[in-house]
Amino acid sequence: MRNALHSIVRTLYGLVVAYWHHPAFSSGWHGDGHRMQPLWPLLYEFGVDVVVNGHDHDYERFAPQDSEGKADPQHGIREFVVGTGGAHLRGFETIRANSEARDAMTWGVLKLQAALFVTREARRVCRKPET
Repeated sequence: MRNALHSIVRTLYGLVVAYWHHPAFSSGWHGDGHRMQPLWPLLYEFGVDVVVNGHDHDYERFAPQDSEGKADPQHGIREFVVGTGGAHLRGFETIRANSEARDAMTWGVLKLQAALFVTREARRVCRKPET
């Protein structure tokens, strides 16, 4: 059943991105968001490709990793922590395993392009307008 559901999700949506405020893994001032870590195994199981978070006032990109934060180049989730667009920037604390890139000196945004968006309630699908 889980494999069938995973196939359906992958067939319907291709690249799957999840986003919320507190990162499960972060080298930033706030560190790991322990209350979000219980969600990570479910995302990993169903093949989510990318997770985007904020909260820490910095930019950090993680290599694909499993729900325990171990490197998994084939099936792991790539996490982006992007808190560079509001309050003051903060430096990094302890650098987490799999952290590939970090910047706490530059204001900015993360631009992702997608052809399909699914609302939080997953009740409606919005296609990106053709240009």
